[in-house]
Amino acid sequence: MALASWTNARNTGLRDRRDRGTQPWRPAPRWGNDQRMALRNQGKQLFADAQADIPEALLAYSKGSYPASRFADAICVCGCRTFLFATDDENGAAERQCTACESASLIANSAEVEEEMELVQSECTCEGDVFELTLGLAVYTDEPGATRWIYVGARCVECSLVGCYVDWKCDGDDVEALLANA
Repeated sequence: MALASWTNARNTGLRDRRDRGTQPWRPAPRWGNDQRMALRNQGKQLFADAQADIPEALLAYSKGSYPASRFADAICVCGCRTFLFATDDENGAAERQCTACESASLIANSAEVEEEMELVQSECTCEGDVFELTLGLAVYTDEPGATRWIYVGARCVECSLVGCYVDWKCDGDDVEALLANA
């Protein structure tokens, strides 16, 4: 079953991954000198040329609520930037699995709900299941080191569809610690 759109997506295809890796990884620099912002609207969907475009899509998605202001690209310790991706909308959690080395990592503060998680494999409307991922955080204005809301943006490597795939409330977790778990 294909998804109707990224903003109201319900993922398909269950995947059980009890073998979670604890591999350390490093976030990419925020926007840096990478290719910048090439989002294209086609109907109600956004398409992008590169992972560097995901923050702009997250900004557009979060504009009406708690705007994302801090970002980190997901990069595996092996250097790969593409992942299989599973989410739990109800508990606010996500996990990525590297397409090169197959190590799995929980995203942001997902470990806090690991016992309750029921992950569902993400799939694009084109039926692709490999994504580039970027974590976006909305921070409290009066406490800039504390996170208010978490957004996980994804770009399908097959068709370039981009958007916020899952988001959840966060009760003040440390911004830098969450960005380190993109």
